Amino acid sequence: MSRWRPSAPRLACSPRVYRIVVDERVQAQLDALPAEALSAYLELRSTLETVPSSGRPLHPAKPHGVLTFVFGPHGEGLVFYLVLDFDERVEVLDVRWLG
Repeated sequence: MSRWRPSAPRLACSPRVYRIVVDERVQAQLDALPAEALSAYLELRSTLETVPSSGRPLHPAKPHGVLTFVFGPHGEGLVFYLVLDFDERVEVLDVRWLG
C-alpha cells in the first residue's frame, strides 16, 4: 500500500489482519526466549494480528501511543508495541521475559 494512495476497499466480512514487524534487536530477544515463553508469545502474536488494540496503554494519557501486553503461563512476559492502523502493521518495540 502506498502512503499516498488509499488501500483497496474491504469486504464487510473480511477480517483485518495486521502484519507484525520486529527489528534485529527484538528478534534477538525472541530467539533467547525459553520454549514456554515462545509458545505464549506466538499466541500473543495471533492476538496482535487480529486485535492489536487489545493491549494496555503504557501511558494512560496517550491511549494511541505505545501499548503493552502481558503474556506467558504466569504473566512473566511483557511486550511493548505500536499499532500503525494506516499501514495495518504492529511494530514490536521490546520483549521482556522475567521467568
